[in-house]
Formats: sequence, C-alpha cells, structure tokens
Amino acid sequence: MSVMIAATARPNDQRFCAEPVLQLSGLGLHYPNGKQALSDASLEVDRGEFVVVLGSNGSGKSSMLRCIVRLLEPTSGTITVARQDMIRLQGSGLRRARMSIGMVSQHANLVRRRSVLANVMCGALARHNGWRTTLGILPREEAEPALQCLEHVGLADLARQRADTLSGGQAQRVAVARALAQRPQLMLADEPVASLDPEAAGDVMKLLRRLADEGLAVMCVLHQPQLAQRHADRVIGLSAGRVVFETRAGSIKSSDIDQLYGKRAA
Repeated sequence: MSVMIAATARPNDQRFCAEPVLQLSGLGLHYPNGKQALSDASLEVDRGEFVVVLGSNGSGKSSMLRCIVRLLEPTSGTITVARQDMIRLQGSGLRRARMSIGMVSQHANLVRRRSVLANVMCGALARHNGWRTTLGILPREEAEPALQCLEHVGLADLARQRADTLSGGQAQRVAVARALAQRPQLMLADEPVASLDPEAAGDVMKLLRRLADEGLAVMCVLHQPQLAQRHADRVIGLSAGRVVFETRAGSIKSSDIDQLYGKRAA
C-alpha cells in the first residue's frame, strides 16, 4: 500500500486549490479563568496548500490547533475538516475523524526505547481496536506501510534503529512519518522547527512543503517569518486571538511583521 498523498502537483494546480480541507468560521475560545484565547477567527486551508500561521507567544496559535483536533473545546464557531463537522462529533465518530488529521508538535515525542519503525507504526493504532493494541502490541500488517512512510521522509535506512539515537531533525521527520501512517488529509504542525538548528529546520520545512505539493493540506505554526516566506503558499497573522492579516507568502510586508512582533522582528 502506497503512502503517496496524490499525484505530484504545484499548489497553483486547480485540482488541489479548489478543495478546502480545513474551514474555521468565527472560532472563539474562552478559558475557565476568563482569558480569551481566540476571538472570531476564520480561515481555510485547501488541499495541496501550505499555510503558515505567525504570531507572538500567547496569540492563540497553539490553541487554534488544539481546537481543530478537539483537545480544547471552542466556545463558539465551527470547525470543518474533510467535510466533517468536528464540533458535533463525539466518541468513536470523533476518534475516526481525528485519523484524518496528522499532528506534529515542537517535540517529536517518540517512544525512546522503541525502534523508529515501531514509532511510525503507532500512528496507525487508532485503526485497530482490541486488547493487543491496548497493551501496545503493534499490528504486523502495519509494518510495511510504516516502512513506506519512512521512505517518504528519507529515513527508511534507520527503521531498526532505536528512537533515542536520533538527532533532533531526524526525530521530527520520524514524527512526520508517524503522522503520515494515519493516512491524513490535513497535517498540523505546531512550531515543528523551534528546537532545531537551521539546517535541520530547513529539512523539515522542505518536507512539509513537499507533502503539500503532493496533495496534503498543511497548516504550520511558526515564529520565523523568513521560513514562512521561503516555504509557504500563504501566511496568516494572529494577534490576541484574532486574524489580523492574510496574504500570499511572497507579499508579506515589514508592517505585517511589526503588527505581530513589534519592530524588533522586522
């Protein structure tokens, strides 16, 4: 079974851009302590598009991603992923819907004592319900697809290596492979290069760019405007939980960055 997302195409290919995978409308989130994390936030991410969300600490970027996968419950608005109303889903329906959303965080969160291949296979566990998977026993039929996911991120030669021997950049690429094992339609990345050196960060961003070119909808939270300009199709600025600008990556102005971070980031 191949893990290729779709026939390779650039993001301006209308086969991809005309099909929104993620739609947020009027999204709001208030924490129990009264803090407003999101306010009337709306955006879309199309199939085959790489969108970067920029914003300072506390702007609501990570809260937005957690709302999309329902790790946080929004207080208003709608979330649609692959035509599924995420707000209305509960129980097994929500678990199935989450399989369409791959998630990569700042830390790879690999099981250090397990092999690279075993870590990638964990991405498929939600497709297998039973006592074996509850005990952490991995389904044998997922080994070959997991190896293909590793090939897709260029790390098949490390399949039998323990996860705790990987570099930071390698670990993040394994985390991407684990997310691909879910067979997602949407990839969310929450500051995936924050702890990486420039070369490793560039490798991860190029990988996310390639996945979008192959048909995935990719939404990435970043702090680095330069990386957004270099790799993304579109950039969304978030400040105090609100979308304050949305532009093509090549059209970002210094005034846009000042609006998010102040003149020190220009």
